[in-house]
Amino acid sequence: MLPFVLFTRPCNRGQWVTKSPLNDLVYIYNFPLMEVFWNATFVDVTPYDIIITTSPQAVIYLGTVKGATMRPLHVVGHGSYALAKSLGFQDVALWEGGSSALLRRFDGTLHTSKRLLYCRGVHIKKNITEQLKTKGYDIEEAIVYESRPIDVIPEKFRQILRQNQTPVMICFFSKRAAEFFLTQITPAALISHIAIACLSPEIAEPFQKQGWKTVKIAATFTADAMINEVMNWCQTHKIHPHPPLLKKECHDHTQGM
Repeated sequence: MLPFVLFTRPCNRGQWVTKSPLNDLVYIYNFPLMEVFWNATFVDVTPYDIIITTSPQAVIYLGTVKGATMRPLHVVGHGSYALAKSLGFQDVALWEGGSSALLRRFDGTLHTSKRLLYCRGVHIKKNITEQLKTKGYDIEEAIVYESRPIDVIPEKFRQILRQNQTPVMICFFSKRAAEFFLTQITPAALISHIAIACLSPEIAEPFQKQGWKTVKIAATFTADAMINEVMNWCQTHKIHPHPPLLKKECHDHTQGM
């Protein structure tokens, strides 16, 4: 039986993986561990020259805001870039490497007379607003969504974890999702036979502290790097691509917006 790869991205953000080579190697499921709640008040983007975000959820929100698609948009990650283009944004700049890369790129690349709007969620790792202010930029921020843990991990997710005949890898893209997961399961029964893939060392830290046997960390802060980690894991299990007729469907067990 093919191994299971479980993604934990909110809403339908796991669907990007259906276009990757993984879809020929494993059974793919997306079990969002965080639920997104949108700001009911629409942001007025007309006073701003450029919009910045480090979150695909903020891109989704901005796609519903009047006039936003006509403003230059700076994003982090290929997924956010593709999403912005699909929503009709005309001018999208892509910075790879997380918020740190975006901040470095802003050094000297834009005139400080430009007025910036940073759209973000409630929970952030780095205060981009304050750091860009110190560089002389006129910037304001808007909190457009909040991610909250779901009420309970789906039973299908638990069933996959409980079985120990088929290899399982779980992919985590945020530390909050990882920490919530660890509050919902009994790690002692899972540490040895379930592999973990994390987008960053910070996300991997809770698993490493608990002594999980296999914890992989993406080489860069990108979804493609995460896919590479899963591909490498597949190779260690001697898993090879299957003919097109055996291609597996990506199942998205989204709990809702």
